[in-house]
Amino acid sequence: MLSISPHNRAILEFFFAGAGKQLFKVTSLADAETLIIDFDHPGADLEWQQRTETTKPGIVLSVREVQLPNTIWVPKPLTSQALTKAAEQIRSLLPQGGLIGAEKEYTPTATTPVQTPTVKPNTAAHPFGLGQRKPRPSLLLDFGKDDSDTLTKAKPTLAEKPPLPAAPKELPKPNLPSKSLVRDTTKPTPLEEPVDNSFLNFGAIASPEQNQEQQEQRWKLLCGTQADVNPANAQTAMQRFTPDNYLLKIVLNALQQAKQAGTAIQLKFDTYDQILLLPHLNLAYCSFDLNSDKFATLCNTPIQAGKVHLHTPTAAELPTLEQTYRADKQHTHNLESILWTVTLLASHGRLNRDVNISQRWVLKHWPNLTRVENIPHVMRIAAAWQQRPGTVFDVAQWLDIPQRQVFAFFTAASVLGLMAMDEGKVEYQEKEAPKKNRGLFSRLLKRLLGGGGN
Repeated sequence: MLSISPHNRAILEFFFAGAGKQLFKVTSLADAETLIIDFDHPGADLEWQQRTETTKPGIVLSVREVQLPNTIWVPKPLTSQALTKAAEQIRSLLPQGGLIGAEKEYTPTATTPVQTPTVKPNTAAHPFGLGQRKPRPSLLLDFGKDDSDTLTKAKPTLAEKPPLPAAPKELPKPNLPSKSLVRDTTKPTPLEEPVDNSFLNFGAIASPEQNQEQQEQRWKLLCGTQADVNPANAQTAMQRFTPDNYLLKIVLNALQQAKQAGTAIQLKFDTYDQILLLPHLNLAYCSFDLNSDKFATLCNTPIQAGKVHLHTPTAAELPTLEQTYRADKQHTHNLESILWTVTLLASHGRLNRDVNISQRWVLKHWPNLTRVENIPHVMRIAAAWQQRPGTVFDVAQWLDIPQRQVFAFFTAASVLGLMAMDEGKVEYQEKEAPKKNRGLFSRLLKRLLGGGGN
């Protein structure tokens, strides 16, 4: 990938690891068959020119149409359908025998221009989401100028041509200005940076391994089925949960104990299953399948006394445990990932009973979306909440999505320490109105048109 911001890179890699993993794979420049470049990124045109020595075709992402030899333009806002279509079209530009399965060999010459197919926007498809925004410094990853990761594709099986991408659907803006953030925190508005609407609403994408029904059932486990409530009487109308009654509290207590002691800690269950927390490695080994009904029931049912026992492994036990989790990669997870899933299953789309529903919040950092489990509209919620402070009800209203999905995101992000109360300490600048031309000609023209003498 060329000229892709760290924020957008993480989003694309999340898509490549899920719905697009049969088509896309990130690899080195030497091994790549195709390059993908964001032509709206500063310096992208120069970086593309520096790659002219290679004959590898490219996928060009841009708001405006870009016509370059040996490339396919994909308009923003991106959709899963548009990227899938691009993977199908890129086959005609690949040399024979490539992973994409090109049917003819591509041999560019100086005198023979390459026809550049494009993916035209269509109003039938749904855009990925909020798009590229200038991320806060805390979000930037230092990939360096020598970073040569690029995009390849592998074994597509495209039986049908997917629908073409659509124009972005504007978010509802009830009683809120949309041009700039203002110093007066009673009137929150979005950031002033331009939004290119490039990235995605993963909630509309089902993984290849799951059909739509399975995905919907999983999302019901993670986000619940609670109906929206009127914020005015939410205190009595909405359902809450108490974390102390669930496995989540035991995991959090065990994790705190392990961090303080600087060692691993083991949760042993009466079923002979275990969860091994390794905070010094930021890993967790879980003998349960995190997607299983057994684990879901364990997390969303109040825990019974004696069902789980905390154990600090001895020095003699550690080598065996280390061998176990190193050999079983399928059940070894990033610590953030397992906390996210355990929290979602426990909350079931409900808020912690102690949460002040009138409090406005901001998202300090994005969750690592390449690691944590997907929920509907996760990208849009994260982007909206980092763009401006708001209550859980505000975000649901801005995005016009079910409240339970915002509640689920808030609860999981809070456990990961990603949410902060808005205390009005961040200064926002109001966008200045353009200065009016007060010249003589302007005043005369206004008077002639009946606009007064000023």
